[in-house]
Amino acid sequence: MKSDDLYLRSTSVNDLYPKALLPQTTLHPPTENYRIVSFLNDFRGFWTLFCGLVESAVYLPKLCFIGLVVGFLAGLIYPQNRSLEDLEDLREATVLITGASMGVGEHLAYLFASRGVKLFLTSRSEKRLREVAAHCERLGASKVYYEMANMVNTTNIEEITKAASTKFNNRLDFLILNHALPTRASFWHGKNQDVDDLNLFLQVNFVSYAQLTSSFLPVLKVSRGRVVAISSILARHPFPHFLINSVTKSALESFFVGLRQELAARRDKVSVTLALLGSPISQRKRVNHHDLSSIFNQDPWNETAECIIFGAYDRSREVFCPQWLVYPFSVVLNVPFFRPMLEKFLAFYLEKNY
Repeated sequence: MKSDDLYLRSTSVNDLYPKALLPQTTLHPPTENYRIVSFLNDFRGFWTLFCGLVESAVYLPKLCFIGLVVGFLAGLIYPQNRSLEDLEDLREATVLITGASMGVGEHLAYLFASRGVKLFLTSRSEKRLREVAAHCERLGASKVYYEMANMVNTTNIEEITKAASTKFNNRLDFLILNHALPTRASFWHGKNQDVDDLNLFLQVNFVSYAQLTSSFLPVLKVSRGRVVAISSILARHPFPHFLINSVTKSALESFFVGLRQELAARRDKVSVTLALLGSPISQRKRVNHHDLSSIFNQDPWNETAECIIFGAYDRSREVFCPQWLVYPFSVVLNVPFFRPMLEKFLAFYLEKNY
């Protein structure tokens, strides 16, 4: 597969306009039976509409109550005014960040560097890594190491584990997994290319996360470290046009939630934090082909990075960025009544726009 194929692919869609409705003509005036059948059809339509309105009225108090609860909880847990300067014990911490050459990974590196930590950065772009590492040193990082890595290759994952363990003297306080392939925005057509893309995305966006976490677990247990997996709201509900991304994010969430439970059962003092972002954050070129993710406003990179650092430091189970939008949306998706409503909305949206 060429590297260019990793970027977004837009696909052609069917006609955007519905077929014209041809007027029905009759050669003879309608009979009495025709009038009766027409009346019954109209009555059935009005009855269906009436039942739908009654059903909506029954659920209206519940919807209002749920909305109030969601709004209250979102305001209650919204982070207070905090500063990274308050996190004094971050100094001399050891931090490994994957996908650190751009986007939120780059800004995570800068914010950690400003606190004087020891950094180990990985990415596919060695040139960008050198630039980010140099900037981290200017910001005050005590040590900065970097290594180019392709997460498709299992050998690269083993090399990263050995190199970071050696540089950090078998100590790791923060493992932040942020690498990912560019978002694939394309319908699933069941072709060989779709299956190949699925396997590739599963390896990079999911399996490599599990491999890196497993490799560093012994070191993390000793230092009582923290694992952060960068995910997105696609983990909670699949969206059309982003099927492969939804699959990988859902697998990612299932793995790390299960891992957190197993670590707690074994009394291992390693925390696992899932960071759910409202939309893909990247500097990669992407095609804007009726991009459904645009309904989620992108949080500025610095704010997103701060949100992730505070969540990891507090050993939170989940962090939401931007919290005011992603958290209520995530809660609503857990309400069974809302799922079919969302699916109907998406079906309506696609019918009108594709």
